[in-house]
Amino acid sequence: MNFGRPWFRWTLIASLIVAAGFCSVFYMAWAFAGNATLAGMFLCLFIALETCSVIFLGARLEGPDFDSAGLQFFARYGLALLLCLAATGIIFALIAWSHIF
Repeated sequence: MNFGRPWFRWTLIASLIVAAGFCSVFYMAWAFAGNATLAGMFLCLFIALETCSVIFLGARLEGPDFDSAGLQFFARYGLALLLCLAATGIIFALIAWSHIF
């Protein structure tokens, strides 16, 4: 998957992660407010954004040199999932912390 310039690819991935962070905050807010419809919508949007960011990041990562193609696939996309969820967690914590104080 080639998106042309590297800055565009990283900007796209970063914007997907930031949007996923906001969706997770809105999910928590609507879940505690008691509105299951909006909470479910933001949860589905969060899952879709995280999946897109993992696919975009995993397509660009160099996987370890395993003998099995399946192990290379799981290692590459597992690392991408770990990085995306960690970045989303940091964004979530920053947004939640800024709303508390």
